[in-house]
Amino acid sequence: MSTGPRAAPARRRPTRPGARPLRPTAPVRFDASTAYAGLVTRALAFLLDALVVNLVAVLTTGAVGLAVSVLAGDPSIGGTGAVAGALAFALWSAGYFVAGWSIGGQTIGAAVMGIRVLGADGRPLRPCRALVRLFAISIGAIPLLAGIWILLWDRRRRAFHDRVVRSVVVHVAADDGALAPIGRAN
Repeated sequence: MSTGPRAAPARRRPTRPGARPLRPTAPVRFDASTAYAGLVTRALAFLLDALVVNLVAVLTTGAVGLAVSVLAGDPSIGGTGAVAGALAFALWSAGYFVAGWSIGGQTIGAAVMGIRVLGADGRPLRPCRALVRLFAISIGAIPLLAGIWILLWDRRRRAFHDRVVRSVVVHVAADDGALAPIGRAN
């Protein structure tokens, strides 16, 4: 039991006017004017995300290789190092997508393209659902990308992985992050 003075409560940092929380507190409502993201927009967002993931991985690998060569004098990495590197890359890649989809519904590529992944309830996915979505993308891509192509015939542009976790990918307005109506999609 502490007999000393009580610590002062932590002060909340003031937010700037008009700032939005990363994870929306109120669910988004879907209606007839909701603009769902199509194949090209989603593919470009994925390519940007792949560029970010691989660029970070290459820079990290270079930094680790340089540190190992300076500290150990031998830049060669054995089998254990290669397995550890592959595991680190897989964890980094999965973490990037899961964090993006579950924190605000957007990865860097999705933000650049003006799209957001939302669950059927209108909120970003929970981490477990985001991880299942990532796994389902891999499964849907195996049969000649059949799980991806089906979004061309779906009214809400849902691919296999979107159907598995009950998610949609929608356009958002650039100014406030709200859903963009069909005629005004980014």
